[in-house]
Amino acid sequence: MKDRLIEAFWRPAYEVFAGLAWFLASITTALYGYYDNFGLRFLLLASIPMACIGILRLWQGNKILSLKSRLFSLPDIKMNLYDVIMVAKQNPEMIYYGHGFKWEQDSTQKANDFNARKAGDMKPHKLYQWLRHLLGSTGNKFIKGSMYLHSMGAKEKPVFKPVADRYTHRSVGGTTGTGKGRVMAIDIIQAIVRNNACLMIDPKQDKMCVDTAYATMKFMNKEDLFFFFNPEEPLSSVRINPLANFSEVSQLTDRICSLMDDNTDAFYKNYTWRGLQVILSGLVLLDGQPTLYSLKRTIESDLLQFFHKVGCHYLKQFKSTSKVSAELALETDYKKSVIKLIGLYETHLKKDFSHEAIEGLINLIRQDHSKFKELMQNIMPILEMLTQGDLKELLSPEEGDSDPRPIVNLKKVSDSHGFLYVNLASLTDGTVGSKIGELIVGDAVSVAGRRHSSPLASQAPFFFWIDEAAEVVNEKAVVVANKTRSADLAMTLAFQTMGDLENRLGGKAPAQMLMGNMNTKSQLRPGCSFTSEFMSSDMGTTKIKNIDHGHTTQSKAMRDDLDFNTSYNKSITETEVPKVSTSSLNALADLHYFCNFPGSEIYKLRVPYIPIPKHLQYPRAKFTNDPHGKRDTIDVMSGAPAGKINFVEGEPA
Repeated sequence: MKDRLIEAFWRPAYEVFAGLAWFLASITTALYGYYDNFGLRFLLLASIPMACIGILRLWQGNKILSLKSRLFSLPDIKMNLYDVIMVAKQNPEMIYYGHGFKWEQDSTQKANDFNARKAGDMKPHKLYQWLRHLLGSTGNKFIKGSMYLHSMGAKEKPVFKPVADRYTHRSVGGTTGTGKGRVMAIDIIQAIVRNNACLMIDPKQDKMCVDTAYATMKFMNKEDLFFFFNPEEPLSSVRINPLANFSEVSQLTDRICSLMDDNTDAFYKNYTWRGLQVILSGLVLLDGQPTLYSLKRTIESDLLQFFHKVGCHYLKQFKSTSKVSAELALETDYKKSVIKLIGLYETHLKKDFSHEAIEGLINLIRQDHSKFKELMQNIMPILEMLTQGDLKELLSPEEGDSDPRPIVNLKKVSDSHGFLYVNLASLTDGTVGSKIGELIVGDAVSVAGRRHSSPLASQAPFFFWIDEAAEVVNEKAVVVANKTRSADLAMTLAFQTMGDLENRLGGKAPAQMLMGNMNTKSQLRPGCSFTSEFMSSDMGTTKIKNIDHGHTTQSKAMRDDLDFNTSYNKSITETEVPKVSTSSLNALADLHYFCNFPGSEIYKLRVPYIPIPKHLQYPRAKFTNDPHGKRDTIDVMSGAPAGKINFVEGEPA
């Protein structure tokens, strides 16, 4: 039966020798027929089938030699940016994941057989490899890892999956330099072509990803909707308020408190949460849009002065208290004015027009102010970090100021189908970068909530990539992974090891919960055995066949006329093994990966390296030499179309 066959394609290519012998026989026969008197017509006719058999055998031998050569070197995938864009345009209902094949039971069988042999003995002769190199059938010899896994299945072809399956979450694992960014770049290009909204958070700036996203946006005439947040180059960066989006003040409070150290005492954390809730409620009541800097400044200021400002603002909205509140607004004795404001509020407004911000501030004022200041110091170091130097203007922008750098709102990016690239600059300051990333993730959660509760008619899926996720993810990221399907928010997490995620999230359970919500898991070459074991076990098991040989000899024979007895047996046994073993994962070459699609469909894939022409790279131009100079930029959130792209000579147009 076919399922009992064990294919031994590692053997020497005997067909080559047979083919050469048939060719030699064919030539010899033809020469005899031409030069000697053995019957010219007969011998020439006899040489033709010999030559045909020789060609057939050489073709069969070349198949084996080619397969063995591809175990060690593969030709590169020839695709450029234009090609990937065209693939996305021509297949609007499908997603391209790379070139490869479905990893079946026979692939596991072949990989197991290969690992049981000495790889060096299977290499074809150097002359054959040299000929393949001349024909362009070899690739980059400096790529790390092994190529043999890509020859364990059917002939590779472009792999597509329904676009609906991509509107879920995905993980991309792999150690440093294996090609996680290139895998995400393919995804980024297609998301932009489909006119999806995009957000990428990157602890360290990946120039290739930035240029890929910008070049694709430029090709789609949307470069004015490409936004680059970069603390390392503040004059070239857009500004963003990570507290811009919320439906309840408690969301902002949770967002800020999540930045606190997990080891902070629960009492102090709860008190800080309550204090922040009151202050943020007051800031929202006062001007509707708090910032990190306004929050820090309020905590540092006198609590009575803050209540004086908020109370006067609230009381002037009512006829019964507007006149008195206008008079109290001019009062400089805050202690005296606060007493009057509280009296007016409790007498005229509390019964019918109470407000949580006013109530909370009154409760704080009636407590020990010094104790409040002391306990709020738990959050002050974090706010100091996020409002120092250039970060003050980048993370706490003020609408209507003279700063020409655009203010980007994540909700507006979602609505306008733009692309926001956030460089956290973690190499410069890892702590600050991590905090910024957590705030952006929290803001994305609020945007997802709005997309779910109040979807726009033109709402498109929102793609959200996080590179080096172990430096950014927190409980909010778990929420995004667990509860944002209805908001059409698809998150992609790129990570190095499972240990990093466990360390970040505080244990094995939350890390596995996060990974459990990843519908599609892509794994490049892992960086540790624990990650290999986790991903291998997640891909399931299969059975492979092994041939067992037995040979015994006995010197004492069963009969007197025999000197010895001997026996030989051969059997085929089945063994259950991981469908993708840890050794297979650890052997992956750069840009090669296994992908576990929904339904436990395993594919072995590789992606092309997409070069970006210099004239399409992100210019990183400064908005101005003076951040407070004359505004010289257009309204970047308007979505005004840009001019058509011009390809340089030699590129497809």
